[in-house]
Amino acid sequence: MSRVRALRRRMDNLWTAYTQASGITREELGALTEAMFRVAVHPGTAVTEAVDLLHRAYRTDRRDPRFTYHLGRLALAVGCPSEADAWLTAALVVSPDDHRIGTLLLEALRRQERAAEAGAARAGFGERARTLATGIRAAGVARCGWPGFYDIEFQEGLRAEPGAEAGAGLLDTLTALRDLADRPGGVRAFTAAAIGWLVRGYPVSAVRALADGLPAGDFRAAYLLTRVCALFELPESQLPAALAGSLHRGELPEVLVALIHQRRLLGGSQGFPELGALRAAEWFLADGGTPAVAARHVTALDAAVDRMGRETPICLPLGPPADREPSGADGALARLHALETTLSRIDGQRGRLSAFLTGPAVLVADRALLATAVESLTGAAKQAHAEAAELLGEVSHLSAAELGEDFTSRVRDVHDALADRVAPGKLRKQLTKLSRLGAGPSPAVKQLLAAFAGTQDDAGTQDDAGTQDDAGPQFDAGTQDAGPQRSPTDVRAAVERAHDAVTRAFDQAESTLVPYVAGAAPHRLRALILGRRAETAYRMGRTREGCSTWHRLLAENGTSASVLRNLAVAHLGNGDERQSTEAWRCYLEELYREPARHTALRERIHGVLAESYLPAGLRHGKSGSAADTVAFLGDRAALRSAVVHLRLREFNAELSFRSSVLRVGSGDERGGLLPHALRRRFTAMVAERGAPDDDAAVVAGEQARRTESIERTLQLKLGIRHALMTETDWALGRQAVTLIANLAVVDGMPLDPADDLTYRTALSLGAADPVALIGQLNQLAETATDRATGLLLREMSRQQSTLPQWYTGIVRAWLGGPIPAERSLFLDVLPGLYDPRTDAVIDAAGEDPGRLAVGALTAHDALDKWRRLLPGATGPIRELARLAELSGDSRHAYDLLADAARHGSHPHGRLACANGAVRIGWQLGMHDALVGLIRNVLVGQPASASAWHLVEQVHLAKIHKQPVRATVDDFGRWARSLGPDSAEAAARVHGRLETERLRLTSTYQGFRVDSGGRVYPPQ
Repeated sequence: MSRVRALRRRMDNLWTAYTQASGITREELGALTEAMFRVAVHPGTAVTEAVDLLHRAYRTDRRDPRFTYHLGRLALAVGCPSEADAWLTAALVVSPDDHRIGTLLLEALRRQERAAEAGAARAGFGERARTLATGIRAAGVARCGWPGFYDIEFQEGLRAEPGAEAGAGLLDTLTALRDLADRPGGVRAFTAAAIGWLVRGYPVSAVRALADGLPAGDFRAAYLLTRVCALFELPESQLPAALAGSLHRGELPEVLVALIHQRRLLGGSQGFPELGALRAAEWFLADGGTPAVAARHVTALDAAVDRMGRETPICLPLGPPADREPSGADGALARLHALETTLSRIDGQRGRLSAFLTGPAVLVADRALLATAVESLTGAAKQAHAEAAELLGEVSHLSAAELGEDFTSRVRDVHDALADRVAPGKLRKQLTKLSRLGAGPSPAVKQLLAAFAGTQDDAGTQDDAGTQDDAGPQFDAGTQDAGPQRSPTDVRAAVERAHDAVTRAFDQAESTLVPYVAGAAPHRLRALILGRRAETAYRMGRTREGCSTWHRLLAENGTSASVLRNLAVAHLGNGDERQSTEAWRCYLEELYREPARHTALRERIHGVLAESYLPAGLRHGKSGSAADTVAFLGDRAALRSAVVHLRLREFNAELSFRSSVLRVGSGDERGGLLPHALRRRFTAMVAERGAPDDDAAVVAGEQARRTESIERTLQLKLGIRHALMTETDWALGRQAVTLIANLAVVDGMPLDPADDLTYRTALSLGAADPVALIGQLNQLAETATDRATGLLLREMSRQQSTLPQWYTGIVRAWLGGPIPAERSLFLDVLPGLYDPRTDAVIDAAGEDPGRLAVGALTAHDALDKWRRLLPGATGPIRELARLAELSGDSRHAYDLLADAARHGSHPHGRLACANGAVRIGWQLGMHDALVGLIRNVLVGQPASASAWHLVEQVHLAKIHKQPVRATVDDFGRWARSLGPDSAEAAARVHGRLETERLRLTSTYQGFRVDSGGRVYPPQ
């Protein structure tokens, strides 16, 4: 560390001199560049500082490929393959023979190929990667500047689906790694690659052949490879105990044990191979059909059952892999070993073919293809027989001491055995006995033929009858009984056999875990088996069994997002909405438990869930009826769920934003929408995003996404407003109350008219005045109220015959709903409903009482009609009382107002009537009646501040007319009978009355009370 600090000081001094006008010498510039490079690649240097130092070094010397190479390496390490591509391409131009640069560039190209969305871009990256890899490989091991290329190439090759073409390329790379085994760590590199080869399902014989040429010295790697090869060659009946023993003794790591177990013992737990055939058979059982069609279904299902657990052989050459050509006795021994291997492989293929020919799934149409396979085996045996004869002749001059005592006998045994294999009489006889019906080559035969250009070394050899030495626990779908008891047209029995075969396969897979003690490897394997079992059961239509298995998996392994998602989909498909909703909720909560991850996935899920609630008319880019939209707005639960998911979709989108202008802040109130248990993670979700990135391209991309989100919200609100204005029935029924209250939920996601993106988006949608439009869309509940008011008043003027019953129901709905009472006041006041001449008569009498006689009777009759038509409405009654008061009948006006104050429908109207009655009643000296009246009004609305103010004024006025203490005590007794909601207001009024009482009574006792109610003793 002291050297690094000294280097940093020297570097800082040189950089300061370099940036000043005086400058530095050429030698000092070289020292500065080297110092910056060494500090940048030091393990203790942070990535951001290293990038800055490498950039400065690159500006001082653009010809040094080390700077561009390490800039590309760091870009690749932080997940920026496009930047790595640019830097590494520049480095390769300067140093085209440096295979370290080429290999890293190859990795960058492959990452871009996997991430590319467009087909053309993906093809372009793939072509560049193939050209570069071909060039590096053509240089050969001897000229390769960095042999690590082959390690990375082999790792990349393992990503491909196992097969003949991929296996041939991997075999070449594996051979190159064997040739590089003499480098430091070369044996370990080959061992790791060889184990990867085996785990991907490629034959162990290739590894055995290549491992013979490994240099000695690395005992641990050699032992590990030998042990793994032995496990892949072991009979499957002995494999679980052997794997458990290796794990218990610590010979193999847990992950490797699990991989070997999965590859060799869980082949039968891959699921049913022909789900389409099973579904078609079930449809046949439901719909019926001819016997010929039934026979095809039975044949297809039995063939699928027969294929369960049988892994497709990988096509590789029969001969030994390409190797160095030894000479003399070493060469003869190598050729003998290759011939023995070839004989073993030919026997294995003959055994598999013989077993297949005696199986149940062979069709007549397969005969030509199988005959080709027989001839292929015969040709391979002839070629090997000729090589054995040639070998006998070539080694005649070598002594037994050089070759070994049994060399000649071994060659003759191989020669004679191959001569016997050249005559495929038994196979041909089996081929001629085919008599089963069929219409075309079966998939099983096509699968088998893939092995006839090569073979896979099996556990143990097979005899001519094709019987394995030890079949072990390998899943056997059951030898199909061709006897008369199995009907060739019984589709139901075939379907049951398929289900039974799957159950046996998974039971057998679970039984292979019995030899293990508790540990990570059996735990993961059991989870794998249970997951496959649940998915297979679900895909085969056994949803209940699949859900039960997934619940078992959750119980044994804890919460898993993927399992919860599968449960949600399964319950939804099964019609269990409650269980599905709960599973989706748990799945989303699990995704929120990793705050910095899954933002894009959560955004998509919230979008899909919101769309599932919205009607067609409110979905982005869809059209639908306004009636469906209005019906949706009346469903508060669905509307609230849709709005919550829309807001959380926007929230997660902004969580992923990197630009400082757009990304969400820690004070965003949408964090309260998260599940309660996850709200405390909100700060961490915001904090873990890292530093902002205000690159122009980043800002432009995020602004485009934000604009799209704003456009969706605007179109949603525009669709709601259009539905409110188009439909009329909603406003004339009781659902209007629910709908207006629900629209407050939509108003809870307002748009900001001052935001530039929002303004421009509204302008692009054709708004003449974007600010006014956004303001209207932010108050949809107010818009709906205004629309309902106009429609109700119009309907009242039209339906006078049925108005009393209809009006009463409407008023009760509006007052009993969640809408504030102020919004329903129009139902009590009813502006514009009366004859305008009535208003003119009353207004004129108010200015000149002498003009009341003109039209008074007409106005009275009109108002009385509306009083009868609108029971409970205080508007007509107040106008009648006003008319009576103007005509001098104050007592009648008081009676009208007092009755309306007691029996009016609307609380605000009752209070207004009470105010008028108090004013008139006080003039008439009806103090006791007023107290009872206002107390009755207050009981109906105990929280009204206006009502309590009126109570206070009435009692204060009564004190001056009645005995003071009796009035105050009476109020106290009444106040104590009220509920707890009125206790505070009652205490306040009682205090004011006590103060007033004290003020009145203290006049005769020498006390002094000021205007604020404070009492002072006599001086």
